[in-house]
This record gives sequence, structure tokens and C-alpha cells, in this order.
Amino acid sequence: MLWTRLCRIGPSHRLKCWTYLAIPKTLCSHSSSIQPKEGLSGPFPLKYDSNEVECGWYDWWKTRGYFQPCPTSEEAPFTLLLPPPNVTGILHLGHALSTTIQDAIVRRKRMQGFNVSWMPGSDHAGIATQVVVEKILAKKGVSRHALGREKFLDEVWKWKHEKGGVIFEQLARLGASLDWNRTTFTMDQSHSEAVTEAFVRLFDKGLVYRALAPINWSPQLQSAISDIEVDHLSVEEKTAIQIPGCDQPVEFGVMFDVAYKLDGSEEEITISTTRPETILGDVAVAVHPNDERYSHLIGRHLVHPFRSDTIPIIADTYVDPQFGTGALKITPAHDANDFEIGRRHDLPIFEIMDRNGSIANSKSDFDGLSRFAARERIIEELKTRDLFRGSKSHSMQIPICSRTGDVVEKLVQPQWFIDCDQMAANAMSVAADGQLVFHPTSYHNVWKHWLENIRDWCVSRQVWWGHRIPVWKAHVKGQEDHWIAARNESEARTKAEIHFQSKEVVLSQEEDVLDTWFSSAILPFANLGWPQMLLYFQESNEKGFPNSMLETGHDILFFWVARMVMLSLELTSKVPFPEVLLHGVVCDSQGRKMSKSLGNVIDPLVLMQGTTLEKMCLQIRTANANGTIDDKEMSKALEATVKDYPEGIPVAGADGLRFFFFVYDIKAQHINADTTILRSSSSFCNKIWQASRFLVGSLDRSPQLIPWKMEPYLAQNRWILSRLAVTVREVNEHFDSYDFYLSSQALRRFMYTNLCDVYLESIKHILIDPAHPDFRETASVLHQALISGLTLLHPICPFITEELYHRIPLLEGEVRSESMMIQSYPSYCDFEHYEDSNLMSEMEVALDLVTAIRDQKKNYDLKRHHKPKIIIQYSKSNVHGGLLELKDIIIQLCQIEAITWAKDVSNLDPKCFIKSSIDRDTWIWMDVQGMLDLEKEFVKLTAKRNQIRKQLEKLTKKLSSRKNHAKQAKDMDKVALLEQTLVELDDREAWLKAFK
Repeated sequence: MLWTRLCRIGPSHRLKCWTYLAIPKTLCSHSSSIQPKEGLSGPFPLKYDSNEVECGWYDWWKTRGYFQPCPTSEEAPFTLLLPPPNVTGILHLGHALSTTIQDAIVRRKRMQGFNVSWMPGSDHAGIATQVVVEKILAKKGVSRHALGREKFLDEVWKWKHEKGGVIFEQLARLGASLDWNRTTFTMDQSHSEAVTEAFVRLFDKGLVYRALAPINWSPQLQSAISDIEVDHLSVEEKTAIQIPGCDQPVEFGVMFDVAYKLDGSEEEITISTTRPETILGDVAVAVHPNDERYSHLIGRHLVHPFRSDTIPIIADTYVDPQFGTGALKITPAHDANDFEIGRRHDLPIFEIMDRNGSIANSKSDFDGLSRFAARERIIEELKTRDLFRGSKSHSMQIPICSRTGDVVEKLVQPQWFIDCDQMAANAMSVAADGQLVFHPTSYHNVWKHWLENIRDWCVSRQVWWGHRIPVWKAHVKGQEDHWIAARNESEARTKAEIHFQSKEVVLSQEEDVLDTWFSSAILPFANLGWPQMLLYFQESNEKGFPNSMLETGHDILFFWVARMVMLSLELTSKVPFPEVLLHGVVCDSQGRKMSKSLGNVIDPLVLMQGTTLEKMCLQIRTANANGTIDDKEMSKALEATVKDYPEGIPVAGADGLRFFFFVYDIKAQHINADTTILRSSSSFCNKIWQASRFLVGSLDRSPQLIPWKMEPYLAQNRWILSRLAVTVREVNEHFDSYDFYLSSQALRRFMYTNLCDVYLESIKHILIDPAHPDFRETASVLHQALISGLTLLHPICPFITEELYHRIPLLEGEVRSESMMIQSYPSYCDFEHYEDSNLMSEMEVALDLVTAIRDQKKNYDLKRHHKPKIIIQYSKSNVHGGLLELKDIIIQLCQIEAITWAKDVSNLDPKCFIKSSIDRDTWIWMDVQGMLDLEKEFVKLTAKRNQIRKQLEKLTKKLSSRKNHAKQAKDMDKVALLEQTLVELDDREAWLKAFK
């Protein structure tokens, strides 16, 4: 058929949204002027090839401007923020899952007529990026300190421009329809200005302060890190672990008992610790006030093992009397809980460790030793002083820096904090009154619990790459220094001169940078121009703020989502989004978190493109050679890969991977992804491809025009449109509730089972014959069902649906948009009139009957060319009336000669028929004269009988030794069942002999 542009439809801003009308076949084939990619006008390929199908479409969509919203559109806006991946990142399964979910949401919204902007961006990832660049420099023999701050930052920017966009290319490969014109990098000038503005406003409101506090310190990074950057390694017993910077493995999982002597007495208190090196910083020993073992000692003092002073015994309800000895050493400088206890009891802070993780200022001979070397020396010295009381294996969790693998220490350092109390209360309030909704709803309680127990936010980091904190220390000789927040140094000087009433001000800017989470927490509004476009947020919702929703992983609910809500409420007085969809953590099929050490990490690009086992193993060995994974991790990874992927990974394509994700309930806490089932996703795509190819071939055979949406009369045509109506309703309902796995189930059931396995098989005899009286109606219905199904599927599988959308010809009177991306999404109200519940119920009965007949044919190895006659014997008053109408469908699906229904079958010759039951009231009689291979049937009976007898023998032996009566009864039931099966086999053999 020849396609010709007819008119423009849809909203006025879609200037490229053309529709097409089919004109008489005599003018045949596609117009080259509208070809979106090469090859569409050629023959329909025999096989589905994801590489060929997915090539070219993304660039075409992007060129046509489909990813961008229209600023003058009257349509309702739909804005969504892509959680910004780290600029250092490459696509992993978590990214791929989140991107697939969001892309499905925004594609459907576009098709529903919304003016969509899905905003991408990348996070500068202060610590992670600095680590990457420092490693690169180290290979050249250069350190950041040797370069200096400015030159080092130049190197980081250089790396970012060269390598920082890799993940965006990978997102495009997955089909992410992002509004690339709104791409944000958190270190861009405009975003940096927004970060500064946000901080200064918070500071001027009195919400920012500087204080000493315990922080997570990474000696290798020389920086404070957030809780999310701390991994917790569990050890159950004494375990040697290699720590970066240590020549020898360090032992963990050991509890040491140490005696503290009572001052002026030989009495002692024994404490237990896994970190003996921190004894040097002990300032007290705490006991529970109700612990009778120590109540008489509260207020007394103990002699410190290594210092020439004493420390008090204090009472605090934090202490667990059942843990260890019930006496807790207090080291406020190096433990967060001890710091809080120390603050309650006004204890001194005695720091004994420097930023390199070495002992310093401890007033002992251990100064200068690394923390782990000091640990060994301290144990030796305690033994010498007769204060060591033993050690034992002890389960514990070791805080590990996720960036370096180093052990994290708690240090008390001056840091910048944001007071979160009131902001947290505001965030709880908007969730409580329904302004903020979570999916799943169970996270409402989690949200409330966490915010009720929130701590102030430490926002300073001791690295160079990031937003330098916009505070200056103002100094005037003879006066106390004063900290000032300002947008630039000039503003800082003006503020300082006003404060001091002096022009003799010396300014020095804070060296630390802001926590990366701070800059990403303002993205929902900063991405749309805040603060310059503040007017939009106060008076209008048309520019996309608040965002329409947020989708992200539940593991960053508090690190990112809570902070976005708190800062948005504080800075714009608006909730940044009305609802939050939280997906689970992607794990392997065994429920284990993806990690290099387990060898279960799979690159989603590999899943899309496929690979061999040899290449997978080579990649693992290369990672080991590059130092990315160690020998132990390599060994585990190789073992897991050989076990899970003995034949490598087949090509799944982006569509196959996307559909695979929607097999799972994404709202579950953990998503145990079994990547071996990707084959079924590819099979699904191939099934749709072949159905479309069959339709196109049928239309090409037609000598006449096929009208669009002909009224159906045939039962199978009415049934498939009824099933389509139900599918449209179910898919939309499940999409709206974010139950995507139920949407994919409904689509698979319709496209794979209803359409391909049932409907197509029932109409093939019609569509291979253009002269058949039902050809035009059936072709029109198949076209409508397939196009509608593809349109429903497009948000999940955009590439194959777009390809087939352009390959399937239009029918007479049909109009379509230029692209599936902007085709209207099916709405139930347009299909409701097709739904026929009675017909679908009758069809269910018919399909059960089809299954039973097929099984009977299979049991007797009847070939495809064998077409027996079937008689259905029924004992009820009458047969299902609808089944008679579906008679032809049953004949086609079962490949039988004929089917009839009868109550009385006494006239049948039992030697000619095979009988089987469907239920208590219905039997199938199959005429198999001349169709059975009797010798083969006797062999099968003998093999089956021998198998049953072996099972009986095994069960009989079990019964003789069983003492458990309940299990014995179950085994006896099994024996009875097997014996009954033997009787049935004997009857069958007798029938076969008679038949012979």
C-alpha cells in the first residue's frame, strides 16, 4: 500500500504529529518521504532480531523532538526527575530498573496527552569522583596535594568532560525518553548558584551551625563520609581481613576483656571491647543504675590503665546489663553513642587518633603507631601489667568505607550542620495530611519513625571536588572571629564590615565542600530555574513544579527523598512532589545483594547484547588484572558465572530486558532477579513479531481494501475484542496503581496466549484464503487487536512496538500519528462495548475442552495429520449453549475432523474409541481407528508399570520403618494411589489388546 500524509491531528504543539490514510493497493508501497529508518519498505524479516529492530529508532525519536515538552502547550504538565546517577557511574541493574519504570510511566503519560518533561542529570559525586581522579593521578606518580586545589580541580573537570557522559549513552540504549534539553550537572554554574542560595538562606534563618560532633571519617579518603557511604561487613568469629594501607591482614571479630582497678583498692571492674586502641581515650566507665553488681561503685573512680589519672564510674540507662560484663567504657571522641553519654554527663573529650588513623596526643608511648599496630601493642602491654582478662570470638559489624575499603573511624571534628528538627516535623505533617503519598503505603510509618528520630545533618566534607561551603571566617584584630554566609566574597565582606563596624576585616573561606546530597536535594526546583523563577512556584503550577511524582529506590528514602521534601518546604513552601513510588533493591535469584565479592554482578548492557561464557570469564579476569576485584572476588565471580551461565547470555535487547523487569513486583523490598528467564522475554517479542508478520502477509494477499474496525460477527472475532477490552481495563488499572507486573501479566496473557496461541490458530484457515467470506472482517479484527495491543505495550517495549507500528499497513479509514510515541493510549471507555462476559465464560469452557483433547492426542502420540472425530458425552440436562457456537474454534485449535455432543453413547464401539474424563459429568470419546502405534503403546505401558512398581517398593520399605503416625498415614495414601494407577494401567492394556 502507498502511504500518504493527510492531515495533522492532536494538540497544536505537535507540529510533526502527522496521520496517514491508506489508499488503493494499486498504488502500493511506502512513501520514502516518511521513512524513519532504512529497511522498513523491504520484505518483512522472517525472524525477530532485536539488534536490527532497536537500531535507529532512538535517534529518530530524539530528532523529531518527541522527548521535549512544548512551552506553549495547553496540555497538563507531567514532570519527573531522574534520580541523578553519579558522574562516575556506569549502568547497573538498579539504574536500569529505575529507568525502565520511569520511562514506562512517562511514555504512557505522553500518549495520554500530558506535556511531559522527564529531566535527566548527573551528580558530581564529590567523594567518588575525587577517588577516581586521584587513582588516575597516582598511576602518573602525582598526588592532589602536590598539584594543589586549583590544578587538581582542573584535572577533575577534564576527566568529567572526557568520561562523565558514559551512563547517558547507556540510558539511551535502554530507550530512556529523557528531555535532554533539561540535563543538569550538579556542578553547573546555574545549579551551583542555586546551591549557594539555598545554603545562605538556611544560614540566615539560623538553621546552619558549626559544632564539634562525631563523624564517619575515612582515613584513606581524608574526609568525612555520610552513613550511606558506610558499608557494614558482618563477621561471626575471629577473622583476618586485609585493610588498605596495612601490610598484614588485621584480625576482627574478637572481644577483649580488660580490668580497670578501683582507685585505692584491689577491687576491679572488667570491661569488654573489640577496639582496645580506644582505651587510650577512655574518660569513664558506665553501668546501669539498677545493676546491683555495680550500684555501690557509682561515683567512685578507676585508675586508667595507661594514663596517670583516674576516670569516674557513672550510671546511665543506655548500658545493657546483659551485654558483656555490664560495664561500658566511654570514649566520647571515637564513638557516637559514647559522645551522647559524655554530653549528658559533661565528660571531657580526649582525642587519641589523628586524621591518618594513627595514635596521637594520647600521652602514651603508643603515639605515632597506626591504630591496628597500636591495638597489638596495647594488648601486649595490658598482659604485662596484669590487666588482660582474656579474649574470645565475637560477632560484630565492621564499618567499611564503600569508596576505599578502609575501616571507618568516628572522630570528633568541627563540622557544619543543618538543624533538621522543624523541617522534619514539616515533612511528617505533609505525609500525615495526604499531601505526600508513598507507594507502597507501608513507607508512611517508616517515614514517620525515621523523621521522629532524625539527627542534625552534617553537610561538610573534607574533599576538594564539590561546592565549596559559602561561609567565610571574618577576623578583626582584638575581636572574636565571626562566621558569615554569603553568595560571594564581596557580599561576605559587606556583611562582615556591618557586623564589626570596621573596614579592617580579614576573610578566609571555609575549605570544606558541601555534602553531595545537599546539592541533589534541591534538584526538583533548582532544575526548573530556582531561585530566578521563584514566581512560578508561588503563583503557578504550569511550569512543572511541584513535580508530578518521584520514583526511586527505597534505600535512599531518607538520604535523598526526605531531604528534598524538607528543603523544598523550607525554601519554596511547597511539597516537591505529591507521591513517591519506591522500588526494591535488585538482588540475584538467591536473594543476595549484587556485589563484586559474591561474583553476581551483571552488566545490563551484557543482558541486552548477549555474550559468551568465555567473554564473561575474560571480563572478570581483566577486572582482576586491573585491580578492580581481588583474587578471592575473581574466584567467586568465575565460579558463579560458570554455574549460572554455562551457555553464556542470549541476546535479549532493550525491550527484552525492560519486559523482564516488569515480571517482578517492583514495590517489593527485594527484587530477586533471575536473569536466566530473559529468554522468555525474547520469546514474547518474537511471538508478537511473527503475529505481525502473519497479519502483513494476509493483508498483502487481499485483492480488496480492508475497512478499519469492522463490526465483528464471528465468535472468535467477538471474543478477541472482548479480551482486548478487558486487557485495556486491566493494564490501565495496574499502571495507575504502579503494579506493573500485573500490567505485564495482562499484556502477556492477551498478546501471547489469547491473540497468538488461541485466536490466530483459530483464524489461520480464514486469512490464508482471501476469498473466504469472513476474510475482510477477520483481517480487520486482527489488525485492530494487534495495533491496540502494541499500543498498550509501547511504554514497556518501545522499540519493537514502534517498528511494527510502521510495518503494519493502515486500513481504509484509519488514521495514526507519525509515531507510536504520540499515538493515543488505549482507554477502556473506547473498548467497553466489546466486553462480553458470557462469551468469555463459554470460551473458557471451550478452551478447557481443547486442552483435554490435545492432552489425549499427546498421550497417544497422535501426529498432526491425524484428525480424529470427537464425541463429548455429558450427563447434565444440556450442554453449554455457547459451546455449539464455538464448535469451529474447537475443531481448528484441536486439529480434529469433527466434534459432537451426546448424552447416550451406547451405540459406540468401545474398541474404536479412547475414553477420558474431563470432570464427573463429562467424558471425551476419541475415534482413533488407524491412528495408534499399538506396539509403541505396549512399550510405554510396560515402562510406566515398572516405574510405579519401583515407587511402591520404595514406599513399602519406608512404611515398615515409620514411627510417625501422621507420615505413615500419608505414605499409605500414596501407596493406595499407586495401586489404583496399576489397576488403570491393566485396564488400558486390556483395552489395547482388544483394540488390536
